[in-house]
Amino acid sequence: MLERLAQADGRVGAIAFRLLAGGVPLCRETAPASGLLFHDVRQYSAELRPAAARAFGFAGRPVVLAVAPGSPAALAGIRAGDTIRAIGGVPVAEIRPASPDRRRQGNEATEDIEARLQAAMEQGAVLLEVASDGVARNIQLQPAPACASTVQLEPGNDFNAWSDGQAVAITTALADATRSDDELAALIGHEIAHNILGHRRTLAGQGIGKGIFSRIGAKARKVRVTEAEADYLGVYLAARAGYDPTAAAAFWRREGSRHDGGPFADSTHPAWRERETELARAAAEIAGKRIRAEPIVPEPFRASGSAR
Repeated sequence: MLERLAQADGRVGAIAFRLLAGGVPLCRETAPASGLLFHDVRQYSAELRPAAARAFGFAGRPVVLAVAPGSPAALAGIRAGDTIRAIGGVPVAEIRPASPDRRRQGNEATEDIEARLQAAMEQGAVLLEVASDGVARNIQLQPAPACASTVQLEPGNDFNAWSDGQAVAITTALADATRSDDELAALIGHEIAHNILGHRRTLAGQGIGKGIFSRIGAKARKVRVTEAEADYLGVYLAARAGYDPTAAAAFWRREGSRHDGGPFADSTHPAWRERETELARAAAEIAGKRIRAEPIVPEPFRASGSAR
């Protein structure tokens, strides 16, 4: 079970890196990225910690969970199971805690090291002391530009994904429902698109939150426009990252009817048949651009009553 969860985390991390790096020309805000995912024994439940320690070699500090293929970390030779001992000459044990408003219980150690690494990458290349099988070496990590979002896999049985303007999360249940990385890229790309487009901030500025009153009337219609925009831009993000842009429509064609009345079927989201049609149209638009050797960039949004 632990190995399967680690593989799932690595799959999401690899797809997210490609989407965020490939989408840079479409993003208003960018941030340096390493392609590293960390985990710590304290993230696991008490009954699983002994098994996790044996499986992943935890020794009092976070361990590299996964490395996105083609990422700066992969190019630098960092591998899953490695331990970062120092960042920019600062031992990991001396790293100050991350901002408390972004910390989640059990994730403190990984969030601290991620925050320190992110701050160091903002200055450019970073000197890391990395230990593999107990043998330490120094490497130079040259970060890559990426859209300014983070993506994580959340264990859960809900068929759901969400974004908050900075972070994206997708449940294991929804990720498991995809039949290919292309489909998973479409779902993650949709949530990243919300962040790129600033939908959470825009809706909040219009007094539209996440409560029951956002699901009716004019407020629901405005939210629905943002969902259509995120669908459209998400297909472009997937295509730019090298994923099949037709996968989004295929996913909704298969899964939409199974989840009528579910979390993606209320008045704030387009009906699944409408989503399938519009997603297929976006994929066809991209195919046309490729035939004409045009840049794979989206057209200005044509939806009337845009929330932006």
